Amino acid sequence: MGEQGTVKPCKHFNPERDAGLLYGNLRGLASDSSYSAIINILSKRSSAQRVEILFGYHAMYGRDLIQDIKSGLSGDFQQTAASMLLTPAEYDATSLYKALKGLKIEARVLVEILLTRSAEEIKCMKESYSVKYHRSLETDIEQSCSGNLKTFLLKIVAEVRDGDETRTSADISKRDATVLKEISHANVDNLLDILCKRSYSQLNAILECYHALSPDCDIQKKISSEFHGEFKDALKSQLKVIESKPQFFVEKLYRSMKGVGTDDETLMRIIITRCEVDLRDIKTSFQATHGKSLSKFIEGDTSGSYRKLLLAIVDQ
Repeated sequence: MGEQGTVKPCKHFNPERDAGLLYGNLRGLASDSSYSAIINILSKRSSAQRVEILFGYHAMYGRDLIQDIKSGLSGDFQQTAASMLLTPAEYDATSLYKALKGLKIEARVLVEILLTRSAEEIKCMKESYSVKYHRSLETDIEQSCSGNLKTFLLKIVAEVRDGDETRTSADISKRDATVLKEISHANVDNLLDILCKRSYSQLNAILECYHALSPDCDIQKKISSEFHGEFKDALKSQLKVIESKPQFFVEKLYRSMKGVGTDDETLMRIIITRCEVDLRDIKTSFQATHGKSLSKFIEGDTSGSYRKLLLAIVDQ
C-alpha cells in the first residue's frame, strides 16, 4: 500500500459488522441514508478489507455481495461499488479482458494498465486473468493486437523489468541514451528492450543522459516523427510514465472529464486503482496543472451517489 494513497485500512475493522450493514442497506428501500452507509463502508476500507467483507457476507448470508450490489444499485454507482470488491489483480484482469475482447481493441486501456504496474502486479493480474477467463493474457494480446504494439505489450507482460529502484548505472545510461539518439524502425527491438527491461530509476537516468547528449532533439517529437498510430501513442505514454507517473494519470483524468460527456470507465478505473497507491500525488499534480482541484472536476462531471462515492475516495 502506497504512502500517498487516500484510502487507508480501517483501524477498528470488523468485517462481520460491515457485512451486516451492507446486507441491511442493500435489502431495504433505496434511500439516501442507505446509499450513504454503503459509501461510508466501501470508501473507508482498504482493498484487502473489502475482500474480507465479501467473504464474510457470503459466510453469514450465503449470498454473493457483488451480485447483491448489482441487483440493488444502478448505473455508474453500481459499477464503481462492484469494482471496489475485486482485488486489484482481478480488477486489472477484468479491465484488460474488456479492452481486448470488445468490438474494438482499446489500446489506450491496455497501455494505461500494463505500463503503470510493477512486475509483481503484472504477475498477479496474469494469474487472475487465467483463473477468470481460462486463457492466458499473452494469448489474447497475441490474437487481438498486431505489429510493434503487440511486441511491446508482450515484452511488458513477460515481467522482465528490473525491480531494483535503488541503483543506477552511469555506463548503462550512456549506452542506452546513445541507442535512443538513433531511434528508428530499424532498431525498434533495441528501443523496446530498454523500455521494457530497465528499472524506472534507470530509465530516468537514461533520459537525463539523452537530454544532455541531445539537448535540441526532444524525444517525444522524435518518436512522433519515426512511428505512427497506437504504437507511437504507447511509446509516448511510456515516456510520460517514466518522467512522472502521477502526471500521466493527471492527463488521463483530465481527458476523461474534458468537454461534453464523461469517460466514466477511465475515471472510475483510475480512482479505484490509485486510491491506495498515489492518489494524493495525483491530486497535488492535478491542482498544479489545471488550477482547479480534482474534486471540483469530479463534482462538475458526475452526479448522485456515484459522485459521492468518488469524492469520498478522493477527499480523504
